[in-house]
Amino acid sequence: MESKQQEKEFIDKKTGKDSANPPEAKKKRVSFADDLEKMKVFDRRMKLAVTPSTASPGRSIIMKKEGGMREICNEVIKKSEFMQETSMNSVRKLAVPNSEEEETKKSRKRQLQKISCGKIRPTNERRKLQVTRKIKQKLLNMPKKERKVYIRELRRKHKPHFDLVLQCKHLWEKLRCGKTSETERKKLVIDIYGIVKGKVKELIFAHDACRIVECMVKNGGSDVRNALFEELVSEIISMTKSKYARFFIIKMLKHGSVVQRQIIFDAFRGHCVSLLRMSSSAQVLESAYNDYANAQQRYSIIIEFYGVDFSYFKAADNRVRTLKEIIMDFPSRKSSVVKYLENILIDIVDKPQIKLSLTHRLLSDFFEFAGNKQLEEMIDSLKLYIPQIVHTNDGVRIAMKCLWNSSARTRKVMLKNFKGLVMKTCLEEFAHRFLIAVFDTVDDTVLIDRYLLKELLDNIDEIIKSNYGVKIMHHLIHPRDPRFCSASQIAVYKAGDENPYSKKDSKLRYAELFSYIQKPFCSYFATNMDVLLFESHASLLILDLLEAPTDLDVFDRKVSLEDRAACYDAIALICSREFIPCDREQLHPVEHPQAHFVISKLLKSDSKFDIRLGDFIVERCRDQLSSWLACNKGCFILLHILENASQQTQKLLRSALSLAVVGKYHTKGATALKQKLK
Repeated sequence: MESKQQEKEFIDKKTGKDSANPPEAKKKRVSFADDLEKMKVFDRRMKLAVTPSTASPGRSIIMKKEGGMREICNEVIKKSEFMQETSMNSVRKLAVPNSEEEETKKSRKRQLQKISCGKIRPTNERRKLQVTRKIKQKLLNMPKKERKVYIRELRRKHKPHFDLVLQCKHLWEKLRCGKTSETERKKLVIDIYGIVKGKVKELIFAHDACRIVECMVKNGGSDVRNALFEELVSEIISMTKSKYARFFIIKMLKHGSVVQRQIIFDAFRGHCVSLLRMSSSAQVLESAYNDYANAQQRYSIIIEFYGVDFSYFKAADNRVRTLKEIIMDFPSRKSSVVKYLENILIDIVDKPQIKLSLTHRLLSDFFEFAGNKQLEEMIDSLKLYIPQIVHTNDGVRIAMKCLWNSSARTRKVMLKNFKGLVMKTCLEEFAHRFLIAVFDTVDDTVLIDRYLLKELLDNIDEIIKSNYGVKIMHHLIHPRDPRFCSASQIAVYKAGDENPYSKKDSKLRYAELFSYIQKPFCSYFATNMDVLLFESHASLLILDLLEAPTDLDVFDRKVSLEDRAACYDAIALICSREFIPCDREQLHPVEHPQAHFVISKLLKSDSKFDIRLGDFIVERCRDQLSSWLACNKGCFILLHILENASQQTQKLLRSALSLAVVGKYHTKGATALKQKLK
């Protein structure tokens, strides 16, 4: 204690302080121009904070060097640490920073490293030429043409094959020109190959040189392709993973021989899992699997995703087998195969690879053998990406299984993701099946109306012209009607009927959905009947909506009298046109194949309704009826009206048709009508 007291008195005497009445401390400006090792005395109450400079580089620097900011950052950090160290030594550890200040400094250091030092140049940005301030001033003072030449010379120094690539580019411009003849193209390909021969490995990974090589593969003969392939065969995996060189592999798959394709597939062996995990190489693997592989080659790709050992050990007979057959042969391997698949799929679910048909095949295998807990986790991962997988056969089946095995909350998330995509989904071969599964499964019809039906009705004009979109319309009117849906597809939809999450009766669900679309459908048909009645898809849809109840009805389908009357009146108005037999511009509805079929079917069901189409036709076409006798189809239309219309309409029709006039015609329809009039 005495020694410390003496030391304190010595310091006070040295600095001129009085321990009894200490004077007010004077703040000093510290300059680091002198010797930094010299002792400086600081006041304890004075807090020292050293903040590194974050100033941007001046205009004199044309381009920041890639490591420039990293060096500056390291220098600032070292300097700040040195300043702190010297100041700490000067006060002999009297001012000790607390933990909060230390943490602030550490976070500041991490932030600087993140912002300045860790900056990465975008991959799609062209690498700019780095020059000094002196060269920049020289470039600014040059004319434009001289500057261009000077920059080219600078680039030539940085790139070893600059002149070679530049020479090839001039020939390449002629090669890819549409006006160049085939003979001249062959000659240009040979000239370019003579320049790059032996150096293709060094050029193929560059963005510009790679395009030249691809053009040679496309336009060159088999001899040039073989030479290029032999030179690059050892780099197949590296090129597949490259951003630019991968297009050479795609070109070789398209234009190469069967032997060369087999070499590429053999090179993929043992690397398929790693290729699928990268988005760029996954596109190459997908193209090879989906477009060019035969059954054996597809099997060699798929089997690698069942386990590491499957990549190297195959069955003795080399037979193509499904995962079901493999598990039947090796039951003990089931859990390991499913787990291996799960680990791969979890990694790529949220990546662009989720759109690939290869991924959908793997998902299909996983869903077939996974346990309930594994399925729940996978469905939870997939629920946001359902629109991205429904465009393939395997993908839409996976989407339907996700829908069937999801709770009401998860189903709502799935449907929300289709907002703005309903029309595109309706027009696709496989995707439209998912919407049909939604109509069969989801109990919340208000939700379906909000996210699906409103957009569907807004684009009804486009949808009913599509072979697949019209199936959705038929399903809303007649669910699972075998006239419009194949037996195999009905069996697929029935697989989801026993799911544990759908509680509402299917009849009630279909009736609620029909109530949402019945009035908009009738309004659209009545307004556009003059066009729709003559179209193949739309005319059958009109008949499906207005026809009488059948044994195929799943629910009690009712069209309001007002809407039915509007549609019947629109049909009658079209029939009131002047009848010209075999009109070249447009056939009369009575004579037109689609229109005649729809009108005949509706007239036959008139007796089952209070409002009858025959009444509307006779009322509007009274002056035209006799002219229909000249057409066989017209005679049958009159016969159907006579058989099913009201009594008053039948009297009007008999008065309009003279038996003597009908007897002049000898067609089958006229003969049957004559028998009915007697």
